[in-house]
Amino acid sequence: MTTEELKQKQLALLEETAAFYNSNNRAENEKGGCYYTLIVNGEERGCAIGRKIADKSLCEKFNLMGGRNYSPSVKQVFYMIPFELQELGINFLTSIQSLHDIKDNWNLEGLSERGKKYVEDIKFQYKLG
Repeated sequence: MTTEELKQKQLALLEETAAFYNSNNRAENEKGGCYYTLIVNGEERGCAIGRKIADKSLCEKFNLMGGRNYSPSVKQVFYMIPFELQELGINFLTSIQSLHDIKDNWNLEGLSERGKKYVEDIKFQYKLG
């Protein structure tokens, strides 16, 4: 994959993540932790990385390994996720997951002002768009 193709894929995931979530649909448990996959009132939710993993049994395994303590930056998890996610880079995936995890990045409509700034910071850091 060329650098330009990588940047396009990273930007697409960032924009899709930013558009998808709001303060009510994150994969957050009662303790404020994040899960790779979680059922809430019969609705399947997932963290930013977990919802992109089709194999929900793998997500369940990650949940059992420690939930939010096993972010994509933990190599044990990174090398188990699908290659199409791995190729986006460990640091980039950690940035996407952090966007999701920080509660103040979200409001009922989607991104809060803080969240919008966070997205712009990610774009700047990875030179996206």
